[in-house]
Amino acid sequence: MEPIKYTINLEGVVTRAEFHERICASLPCPHYYGKNLDAFYDLLTGHGEPWEITFSNTTALEQELPRYFGALKELCAEAQEEKGNLVIIFE
Repeated sequence: MEPIKYTINLEGVVTRAEFHERICASLPCPHYYGKNLDAFYDLLTGHGEPWEITFSNTTALEQELPRYFGALKELCAEAQEEKGNLVIIFE
């Protein structure tokens, strides 16, 4: 089964709120999405279909929130390990 491909352009995103707004605009988020990294992890691991997510233009977020960005990358790696049909790419 081919993965559903999502591209999330993070150009200009420099806050956590902006990041989660971009997530909600790009992925099928439930209305109760908590807009935090725990909720994002649940979103990544709670679907049944194979997903391929590409984050593009990550430089601004990485520079403004380096610890948060590091936690995001770690979370994505853990979600990929747990979910065999998930691929996440940072460009």
